[in-house]
Amino acid sequence: MAHGGATGSAAEELIQRGYQALSATDRRALLRPYQDNRFRDDVQGMRALGALLILIFHLWVHKVSGGVDVFFVVSGYLMAGLLLRQAANGGRLRPIEFWAGVVKRVAPAAYLVLLCTLLFGYLYVPAPLWRTVIDDLLFSALQLENLHLMRSGANYLDRHMPPSPFQQFWALSMQMQFYLLLPGLLGVALWLARRFGSRWPLLLVIGGGALLSFAYGLSATEANPVRAYFNPLARLWEFLVGALLALALPLLSGPGRRLSLALSGLGLVLLLGTGVLVPRDMPFPGVAALLPVLAAALLLYGGARREASVIQRLLSTRQLVYLGGVSFTLYLWHWPVLVFMLHLHGVDQVNLPQGLLVIGLSLLLAILTSLLVETPARRIPRNHPWRAFMLGVLCLMPVFALWVGGKHVILDRLRMAEQGGESRGFFTGSRISLQDNARSVSLARFMGVKRDISPAARESCDRGMFSAEIILCTFGDLEAAPLVALVGGSHASQWEPAFSEIGRRYGFRLVTIVMSACSLGYQPVASRSEDCRRWNAGLLPVLAALRPNVVITTATRSFSPGRADAVEFVPDGLVESLRKVLALDIPVIGIRDNPWFRRDPSACVWQNPARASRCARPMQEVLLVVNPARALEERLPGFHALDLSHLLCVDGRCPAYFEGHLMWRDRDHLTRSFVHYMASAVQAALEAQAPVLPRRGP
Repeated sequence: MAHGGATGSAAEELIQRGYQALSATDRRALLRPYQDNRFRDDVQGMRALGALLILIFHLWVHKVSGGVDVFFVVSGYLMAGLLLRQAANGGRLRPIEFWAGVVKRVAPAAYLVLLCTLLFGYLYVPAPLWRTVIDDLLFSALQLENLHLMRSGANYLDRHMPPSPFQQFWALSMQMQFYLLLPGLLGVALWLARRFGSRWPLLLVIGGGALLSFAYGLSATEANPVRAYFNPLARLWEFLVGALLALALPLLSGPGRRLSLALSGLGLVLLLGTGVLVPRDMPFPGVAALLPVLAAALLLYGGARREASVIQRLLSTRQLVYLGGVSFTLYLWHWPVLVFMLHLHGVDQVNLPQGLLVIGLSLLLAILTSLLVETPARRIPRNHPWRAFMLGVLCLMPVFALWVGGKHVILDRLRMAEQGGESRGFFTGSRISLQDNARSVSLARFMGVKRDISPAARESCDRGMFSAEIILCTFGDLEAAPLVALVGGSHASQWEPAFSEIGRRYGFRLVTIVMSACSLGYQPVASRSEDCRRWNAGLLPVLAALRPNVVITTATRSFSPGRADAVEFVPDGLVESLRKVLALDIPVIGIRDNPWFRRDPSACVWQNPARASRCARPMQEVLLVVNPARALEERLPGFHALDLSHLLCVDGRCPAYFEGHLMWRDRDHLTRSFVHYMASAVQAALEAQAPVLPRRGP
């Protein structure tokens, strides 16, 4: 007890001495190293390089570049430095003034880009994408786009959507969320620093926060890389590394000339090489994000000396400094210009001339925005923060008004599409045909095609690709005793409307057991393999308990060119799982996989209503001449291959439109209404190729 009391007294004495020391001098002396307001041209050059990397990789490389991560580190460095100077020169933090400065810097350009993107989006974005665009507009305007993408990116129903012209706002949203948090975090650290009379609490609070965020980011990336990429908590450490440098660099003597050159050179190599060194399929952020963050940190520290090295002189060239000054608006403009270019030319990636045109237009718009919009807004005096907030509200109002009007129109059209219900009648032909005139498809149908989804694929029956939960949903003849199980991923569940209709005719219940991005015995993506493995492990006991009369699943896999070595194949894991199901004395029907498209088929039909056949995909690119699942019928007694490709392709081409129906809701999933329309044709194919479904007697 005496020892504990002595320790407590010593701690109190230390704090009291710290207070006495601070009061004897000026408490602001603690922050005196942060009073320097030296402008670093090389930091602007770093921002310019980050912006150029983003443009190049978005246009032609299509993988992580590290440019956004550099933006995050630099933002943390600059904004933490601004607040520290504020506290050092004024004795306290002034968060209202800080946030007002952020608003007048960000709001005019950001909301101008939002407004112009929405107006031009009406001209260039196909109607099937309007609902997504209008939702993205709201979340971008509220600086919540990253959280919106966390939800939709992890939602398998949305993951194959073409890019939204507002998608780039995820990075700005994350920055704004950090700016909202930073004064409070620094305020706590400053309070502790003054209480203990030391700068160590500043470093410990910010450094500890960075470590905690990095650890969380590793865990989140391993569990769900799609969500982690947009998760502010998983990326917070990148900002805090910049803030930590803003705290540490003024306390350190700058590196020597040779060390400065070595560190800056290494940083520049890592920055330019991140996109090359990080594999395309490597989960990000995770460990991979250390490369661009380390690159930015090395460049910031290497340039801390007064005498610039050759690297700092390179980064401080007039051209790069100017480009760094407009990098924010360049980043905002390049994405909608790119998306509109893709829609205008009907391609999924731009060539070199088109890409250079995107860069030129984006740079021109960024310069005009900087001159005509940003520069006047910066003249608002710092001592009148309410004017900056009023400017932000005035910028938001027209965007919000357009969102309200656009949302009302879209919802009204979607209600019209839903009132149409399922298609009347059924297709009774033997195969589909290529058709050109798609003018009969209403605007409401185009706008609602993304939600023309099988009930078995919705969240109540399929939790998505990151859940191993086994869910049973029942369709067909709900009162019948015979049972048929539809098992697999989304390419199996999309056929539910046809099998439900057949179940009502034949007299059987249809039970769906599905998991998106997974299927019976197949684990397509390494980052999701554990959930898929768990789902498959729990599937066999469920089937053994259900004892269905027949199991229906997908038997082959097809991909877009370049995604797999083979155009179409039977997965090895599927064969082993089929043996286990057949061992339960349950017959299996294996459906041949459907083709994939390079770009959104329904958007193509919208753009070519009089020549819908232009949207057809060559069959040889996505399917083999002979169904590879046929070979399993001899190897696995009780297995029956079902080939429905004649209902999806004809004369070597796979169309996007047939008899008033949009066939595809995205690049590789059929619409519910088309599948329902094909029920009789599917029934005929079953009776010819796999006549094992239970049916009531005459």
